[in-house]
Amino acid sequence: MSSVNNQPDPDIERLISVIEAGSDVLVIQYNPGYDPGDSNHLINILYLHGICVSVLACSAASTLNVLKSASAIKNVEIYSDRLNYFQLLFFLLRRKHDAVILYKTTNRIEHHLPHYLAYLISRGAQKFIIVHDKGNEAKIVPGKFILRSNAFILSRMFLLVLQKPFIYIKNAAIRTFCRYDPKKIRKILFVRLDHIGDAVMSLALVDILRSNFPSAAIHVLAAPWNFEIFHRDSRIDKVYSFSALWHKRKNGCFEERNLNAGFELIVQNSQLINSLKSEVYDLAIDSRGDLFDSLMAYESGARFVIGSVGWFYNTTIFDNSFLLTHVVDYGDTMKHISALHADIAEKLECKFSRTQLIPTIFVSKSDQDNIRKIFWDLGIDISDLNKINIAFQICAGEKSRQWPKENFEELALRIGEIYGNKVNLFFSGSSSEKDANQELCEKLSSKGAFDVYNIAGTFSLADLPAFFKEMDLLITNDTGPMHIANAVGVKMIALFKKFFVKVHAPVGSNNVIISTKRDSDDMSTITVLEVIDAVIKSIK
Repeated sequence: MSSVNNQPDPDIERLISVIEAGSDVLVIQYNPGYDPGDSNHLINILYLHGICVSVLACSAASTLNVLKSASAIKNVEIYSDRLNYFQLLFFLLRRKHDAVILYKTTNRIEHHLPHYLAYLISRGAQKFIIVHDKGNEAKIVPGKFILRSNAFILSRMFLLVLQKPFIYIKNAAIRTFCRYDPKKIRKILFVRLDHIGDAVMSLALVDILRSNFPSAAIHVLAAPWNFEIFHRDSRIDKVYSFSALWHKRKNGCFEERNLNAGFELIVQNSQLINSLKSEVYDLAIDSRGDLFDSLMAYESGARFVIGSVGWFYNTTIFDNSFLLTHVVDYGDTMKHISALHADIAEKLECKFSRTQLIPTIFVSKSDQDNIRKIFWDLGIDISDLNKINIAFQICAGEKSRQWPKENFEELALRIGEIYGNKVNLFFSGSSSEKDANQELCEKLSSKGAFDVYNIAGTFSLADLPAFFKEMDLLITNDTGPMHIANAVGVKMIALFKKFFVKVHAPVGSNNVIISTKRDSDDMSTITVLEVIDAVIKSIK
């Protein structure tokens, strides 16, 4: 939200208009994907307007270093969000804040969770102001509404905190007196309740588990939106479904939802938890390291519960490690999710090759025949060897990760100019993305002498692997289908914000990754020329 060319920032101006001079404001900056200098810009403007500022900052060292340059300003204090419970309580209770600004976050619930609790504990703030990603204006929420609507999660969270020492002692006893022996593992629960791309990447770990525990039953606790990823996988014996709303997206972004959802769902789904306990698991795994996901793994009653701590967003404010008998510490240095899978596998004393860290999805001949029939019914011979089939995925789970549609339009026209009627362009996506695709397809059809097809919503999630298998190339944003295509070995050009390349860019030799130059850069800084050059090299 920083100003560009000294132009006034409308969001910051709006913040100033609703915060009175002399107010005591808490600024919470918790998204390591953004330039921390923006927080400095906000802090300086608040100070110049006579507003007393405290900062609860992201734990990333780069962020703290930048924010420390503002510490010379009187009344600005720097705190890290990696505080323990007592430090956090002391910080929040010692001062009453007139307003809380949750600055430059996404809508991720794991980002909001510590902030909502921070607000609730700090009490009395009359305004709770959320400044989201670029393109979304500041949203001002009455403080009393936040307090009233999140009373359940506050009480439940403190109950969990009270239970924490007892759970920790129990797990410590298991580590001490019940030695983990991989030869005795007969039944495994793998918890994967988040998004499609994360689910697909985790198949690498499933493959390692299957090769090391060939006679063990492997069950997965999945969500409705990623269920098909696991349901049709022959390496998995059973899949349970649980609607983990804290991971759900809506309209291209994470929902702004009542944070009671996580605990309420777990409490209400006692029947599912009883079913999991009846399985008598030897081992439960939460590779994401999410508090609620780890809680589900713990509630399964498995003798050993292994999970990651500190992956991407986790903080010690909502540390999940006490729920685990075996901890894989992600640490403070950003690393790829495949490295996390390797760490978990090593913790489980598994043997594996580096190639196993690339996820795989098997596509059967019947699946391919079915896809070809669907296309044939649409009047398209997808198996025509004289045609080059290129798929486009122009939407993404978060708007900030989308390359501009105008760029996709220009790119498609350039491809048409080069390859003419030798190319088929397929615009894929879910049914909710059909309208966006259709608008672009109509523009292209009116301008180019090549075949353009809007197939958004045509295929189910289960059909996508076979569809991508028929493609010669995929040009995609950072999204779930990208990982599905990678798992079936399709050539792809993936467009990324630099920050996310470090964490979950697709792994494999068929991939070309084009990213922004800096973490904070907008996706529009990736040029059409860069992408068309990659297309020409990939099709050769």
